[in-house]
Amino acid sequence: MDTSEIFGARAIVYLNYQGELTELANILVKGLMLPGFDIQPSEDPPYEVYGSCEVLGFEVWLQKSNKIEGYPYSIEIETEHSLDEIFYGKLYDLSPWLARYISDICEIETITKQSRK
Repeated sequence: MDTSEIFGARAIVYLNYQGELTELANILVKGLMLPGFDIQPSEDPPYEVYGSCEVLGFEVWLQKSNKIEGYPYSIEIETEHSLDEIFYGKLYDLSPWLARYISDICEIETITKQSRK
């Protein structure tokens, strides 16, 4: 198989949600039809609780974030088995699409780093 034309995808979206991570996870599971988040503390300090799941070849992480004021959570997706694509910079950025989709379907205000420019 010629892998020169294979690309992966990733997205990072920041969420304006003021409730608990488990509540947000439930909203996203229902709205995005995810199989459910495995909620657990991180392995590294400060041992923040985060959620993760796998769906349709994507790894999904939901976690607290302080990168953008007013958006205390982030959701990140990345195609699985994409080491070559990551190494060669062959990942499509789906952040704007995912932000709009979450906003429309889950009625949660979203932002991406690109939309702040």
